[in-house]
Order: sequence, then C-alpha cells, then structure tokens
Amino acid sequence: MELEKMAEKIIADQVNKTREEMEFILSPADLQDILGMGNAKVYTLLNDGVIPGAKKVMGEWLIPRDTFLTWLYSKETKKQFKDKRKAFLN
Repeated sequence: MELEKMAEKIIADQVNKTREEMEFILSPADLQDILGMGNAKVYTLLNDGVIPGAKKVMGEWLIPRDTFLTWLYSKETKKQFKDKRKAFLN
C-alpha cells in the first residue's frame, strides 16, 4: 500500500510540474507533442470524444490543460490508453 501512495505522489508531482510548463488551454498541436501521435490520430481522438473537456469553438479545438492532465495521468487512463496508443501508432 505504501508503494501505491508513493506512486500517486510521483504522479501528482509530475502533473504539477507539467501544469507549470503549459498554457491553460491546449491545442491539438500540444496533444501531438504530449501523446507522441500524428495530426490525424489526435483529431480522431478529439472527434471521437476520447479527450475529456475538449470543445470545438469557432472551428478550433480547445482542450483544458488541467482536465487533460488529470485524465492522462489517471491509472485507468494509463492502462486503457497504453493499448489504444499502441494500436494508433501501428
């Protein structure tokens, strides 16, 4: 159990570090860099509603940084997204 708490602290620290380095609103280009995916694959995730909180406003995708990072670093997402990411990259 202590190992799990240590892992949660490391993840929380990483989220805070990442938050300080990013704009409040992310773009699809930001997601490409973070996720290591190409343009088409990121837009597929956005259009399919996989990225939480993402909204299309006047033709542009706006992704709230904190919502995205919470989703990205969650245990469940990491497990599910790891397999999906492999499929997208292949």
